Formats: sequence, structure tokens, C-alpha cells
Amino acid sequence: KNRVVVAVRVRPKLENVTNATQVAERYHPEAATRVNETTVRLSETKGKDTKTNVFSFDHVFDRDCSQQEVYEDTTLEAIDAALQGCNATVMTYGQTGSGKTYTVLGSVKSNPLSDDVLTPDTGLFLRVLRDILVFAETRSADAHTVVCLSVIEIYLESVRDLLSDTPGEGIKMSIDGENVRMPDLTYIPITQLRDAIDA
Repeated sequence: KNRVVVAVRVRPKLENVTNATQVAERYHPEAATRVNETTVRLSETKGKDTKTNVFSFDHVFDRDCSQQEVYEDTTLEAIDAALQGCNATVMTYGQTGSGKTYTVLGSVKSNPLSDDVLTPDTGLFLRVLRDILVFAETRSADAHTVVCLSVIEIYLESVRDLLSDTPGEGIKMSIDGENVRMPDLTYIPITQLRDAIDA
């Protein structure tokens, strides 16, 4: 089914930061508060006046929500659809320091003894990849599945191949109807999670 799911994640105030803006935020009241699973309240205080707005989304997460919960509520359905042949995209958006990288990448075990690299703080990316690899393994008796990784960055009007030997250069891209083509895009075969981490 065609569906856009919009979720908001309210991050806590950051500890041990050096960025002047993030250091200064420790002394301000929290501006965003999760009201319930689908509602967030934004408050702006100027002097003695406080302006409050309430917004609704498909999902609202706060500091108490785990990476696994964010994955299951926002991404798992899209992955299931993708494994059935549909196109799926998971996109993060927000200002610098808002938690995009933590949500998508999180952390991994630094010296795993096996392919078990996930931690409770591991982000969406490796959780998605794990489920795709499990799917490929369960179908291995019936079908040969090749899992590959490509990574692009879209910034302003530029598209870059981040796995290329020359990632600073733009990549050729064309649009043919609903299809986006990048003929020179780098693909790396993935057979275990460690392959993606080492890419």
C-alpha cells in the first residue's frame, strides 16, 4: 500500500557536548514534550510569555523510547513491503545535532566475537540490514538472493556516491519516468553485518 508515515523523535538534552549551541541548551527549558504516542507539545518561552502548540503525527518518540521501538514502529512495515517487491524509503530530517545520525546508525559492539554486532543503541540501518539478511537466508533453498549496499548523499543540488574511490565527486543521475538511474553507483556485496560496518 502507498503510505507515508511521519514520526517525530524528541531527543534529550545532550551531555558532554562541546558545541556552543548544544552547551547553551542545557540552561533552557525543554521546548518539545511527548504528550502521547502520536502527539507532541512545543512550548516557546520569551520573558514571561509562553506560547504552546500541539501537533499530531503517526508516531512520537521521546528519550525513553528504545532504538528497537523506533525501528518496529517506523521501519519494519516498510522493510516487509520492500521484501515483497515494493519500493521503500526511510528518511531522516532535522537540524544539526537533532539526533538523525544516532537514530539511523547508533552504535555497535566494538569487538564482537561473531556477526552479533548489534547493541540496544544500534540504529535503523543495521537493524534493516539484519532483517534483509535473515530473509535472504530463509529463502536460500528456493532462491539465490544477493544483498548489496550503496550509499549516496543528497545535499542541496549535489548527489555523491559515498562508497566511491572519489566520494567528493558528484555522480551521474537520470530520471526515466518513475525510475532513478545512477549507472556508476558503487555496490558492495553484503553477506554479514560486519561487511556493512567495514564498508
